[in-house]
Amino acid sequence: MCDGNMDQTAKGATSNQYSADAYLQRARALYKQKNYTVCVEVCDKAIKQGWRNGKIFNLKALALAQLKQYDKAMESIHMAIEVEPNNKTFSKNRDILYAKMASSPPQYPTNTVPLSIGENLITSFNFAKNGLVGHWSRYFILMLIGCIFYLPLDPLDSPLGYILLQIPVFILFGYQVKIFKGGDTAPELVGYGQMLIDGIKLFIIIFVYVFLGVVILIFLMLLLEFDLFNETLGDTIPILITMAPGLILSMVGGIRFAKTDKFGEGFNFRAVFATIKEIGWVHYILSVIVFVIIFAPDILFPENIPNWILTPIDPFLLLWSGKFAENLYSCA
Repeated sequence: MCDGNMDQTAKGATSNQYSADAYLQRARALYKQKNYTVCVEVCDKAIKQGWRNGKIFNLKALALAQLKQYDKAMESIHMAIEVEPNNKTFSKNRDILYAKMASSPPQYPTNTVPLSIGENLITSFNFAKNGLVGHWSRYFILMLIGCIFYLPLDPLDSPLGYILLQIPVFILFGYQVKIFKGGDTAPELVGYGQMLIDGIKLFIIIFVYVFLGVVILIFLMLLLEFDLFNETLGDTIPILITMAPGLILSMVGGIRFAKTDKFGEGFNFRAVFATIKEIGWVHYILSVIVFVIIFAPDILFPENIPNWILTPIDPFLLLWSGKFAENLYSCA
């Protein structure tokens, strides 16, 4: 059988590159034969063997595109670009793939059962654990970047210093964009310049959604003459309520931007609403509530959690929350 021959070829190889080439040659032959499903399987086998070869990820993306599995294809092409960021062919294929996604209706498998909230918490927890345990340099770098966020600096005393302190925050946002792109393993901490740019873009997407949500909600309150900000509810609950619509939509918008690598797609409201509809509004909103309670406790209890507790667990929460959100998006 073809797979058996592939295993023998790989085992008999004298170098990693020869093994990767053997898988690649077999996958190319299958692609030319239009046997796209088996082509993807061969590429997956190579990846599981540990060959981080850009050409393998690229070929897998091409085969998935032929199968009209565009989201998975986009994840694979992003992996190819991460391995070989200067490869113009991969970047061109990404743009072609994006064009196909934009011109084709979403493809939703009819036999897919969405992850329950509990299952999502467990799988994303394991993703974070595997991404940090044994990868201590990644953990300490993320923790160090997070520490800068907690430095006490008044923006009125030092506006420039305060602005500079936001750079590490945007880098963490950019790393979450990498997680949003998909994949079974935590992305590498490389390309800080691109992470900074992507982090700023993600922040803008979230800010715009929250701002629009707040404006619309305040307008409705004025129209209905309803005062949400009163002594009974306090300060935190009204603020959360006004921010909720924007936060609910911004999660899908941000992930859509990450997966397509197109900033404008973060504001593709029609696609955002269609994605949430496919996930299921009730399941999605409940997942967002769980997301805020577990991954953003400092929003609910801003004065009750000291920084020395949050700092060591922030890297774990970053990976856990990012994968939880990406899994939820992938339920569509």
